[in-house]
Amino acid sequence: MRRKITSREWGMIAFLAAVGLFAIFSRGGRGTASGDGTAGLEELDVSLTPVVDMAALNAQPVTYDPEGRSLFKYYEPPRPQPVRTPPPRPTEVRKPPPPPPPQPDREPRERGPATIPPPKPNFTYLGFFGPKDNKIAVFEDKDDIMLAQTGDVVWDKFIVLDFKYEGVVLGFTEKRFAGQTTELPQLNIAKKGR
Repeated sequence: MRRKITSREWGMIAFLAAVGLFAIFSRGGRGTASGDGTAGLEELDVSLTPVVDMAALNAQPVTYDPEGRSLFKYYEPPRPQPVRTPPPRPTEVRKPPPPPPPQPDREPRERGPATIPPPKPNFTYLGFFGPKDNKIAVFEDKDDIMLAQTGDVVWDKFIVLDFKYEGVVLGFTEKRFAGQTTELPQLNIAKKGR
């Protein structure tokens, strides 16, 4: 059974035929030799044949120089030498001269009597109770509780002078603190419970 030739195969056959015809016509028909194989040799151009230099074939081979130039190495330029500068000379830092000592006073100063601050209460003010015109203050000193009205002496050093919204005004029993007062704030029971 014969197979059909495809269009691709027809294209190849046409191409080969064209190449064969070109070869025949480009040689002018001289390429068809008849039998002995010597036809056409007499017409060869000798000037086109290569000439071999026999002296170059007998030359000594070149030895490999490991320090020579290599295509497989890249050139590394020499690293620049750092410029060494001498260290800077230390500059002398002159300290300012110390201030002269203070001159003693030729006239002694008159010093007044040393002022001693009034004592601070070492107890707490818990609050007051009673009517508006006759309030009674409640003080606590560790485990002792003392009640006092306006004008009463508290723990031999303080006098109750006045009541404020959240505190009490105390005076002092000692004459050197006469006219001076201190205010003692009411203890915040919410803070004390924490």
